[in-house]
Amino acid sequence: MKDKPESLKALSEKSRLLRQRLTDQLKSAQSKLQALDERHGLSESASSASEKFRSHVTEVDRNHNVSGRLHQARTKIDELVHEAKESQVWIGSSKELGELSDTLQKRVVKPTNQLWQNSGAADAIDQVWGGAESLYGELRQRIKPYYAPEAPDELLRQTRDELLYINSCVLQISVAESAHFSEALGKAVAAK
Repeated sequence: MKDKPESLKALSEKSRLLRQRLTDQLKSAQSKLQALDERHGLSESASSASEKFRSHVTEVDRNHNVSGRLHQARTKIDELVHEAKESQVWIGSSKELGELSDTLQKRVVKPTNQLWQNSGAADAIDQVWGGAESLYGELRQRIKPYYAPEAPDELLRQTRDELLYINSCVLQISVAESAHFSEALGKAVAAK
């Protein structure tokens, strides 16, 4: 394992400090926005406007029976779909589709799969894939070598960042949202 160069150590420390300053600035901006909201009542105004809009929509529905008409249209569409499904054309076409699927399965898919297995192409693909994975691992070691952390807190920070990244990938959310969930979970566990 290689020792981390001094320049990388300094850079990682500067980036940590920059992240901390950005976090502090964001918290400050958030508190200022909250104070502005409280001073001018923006949330209350938006809530009031939303309530007025909702009451207007309710009044229009009551006066013109929009929801009743939508329900009638939906019922009529459901009836037409049901009639179409019961028709002979639908029943005949679904039988033909089933027969076509069976024929394709017997005459195309199964023979092709058997030929694929017998030709050894699947094994060749597996070997190529394994070689590609091995090559990627070797390239990754040269492009981004792993430097051992010098202090336990650095190891914990690196591990946390990697776990947040993995969590964000799994949940399909941003790393910031993943960090927020992590903090909330940590507070819940600590409260127990």
